[in-house]
Amino acid sequence: MPSLDECLELSAQPTSARRARLFVGELLRANGADGATEVCLLLTSELVTNALLYARSDVVLRVLINAPMVRISVHDDSPVPPVARSSQTEDTSGRGLALVEGLANDWGVTLNGQGKEVWFEVRL
Repeated sequence: MPSLDECLELSAQPTSARRARLFVGELLRANGADGATEVCLLLTSELVTNALLYARSDVVLRVLINAPMVRISVHDDSPVPPVARSSQTEDTSGRGLALVEGLANDWGVTLNGQGKEVWFEVRL
C-alpha cells in the first residue's frame, strides 16, 4: 500500500462534515484501507463537527495513510483544546471525544500559534 498525504479545506458550514466523510471514504477505499473506513468516517465526522461548532472557523482536514496506520487530523483557528464532556443517556450530544478515545488507537491535540490540530490514528 503506497503512502498518501492529502488535505481538504472545508468552509464553516453544515455540509462540511458530509464533504469530509466523502473525501475520507474515497481516499481510504482507493488506497486499500477498506478495513479502517467505517471507524475513520465516524471519527472524522465527530472531529469536523466539533471544529465547526466550537471553533466557528474554516477547517483543514488531512488524511495520512502510512501503513499500517491511518492518521486523520482536523485543524481549526481556535487555540482552545477540546474537552471531553460527561453525557447522560438522554443527551443528544457530548459523546464525540469519548468515541474518538474508545475507537482510535491513539489521538491527541497539537496546539500551534494559529489554532489547533485534533488528530486520531487507526491501525489498518
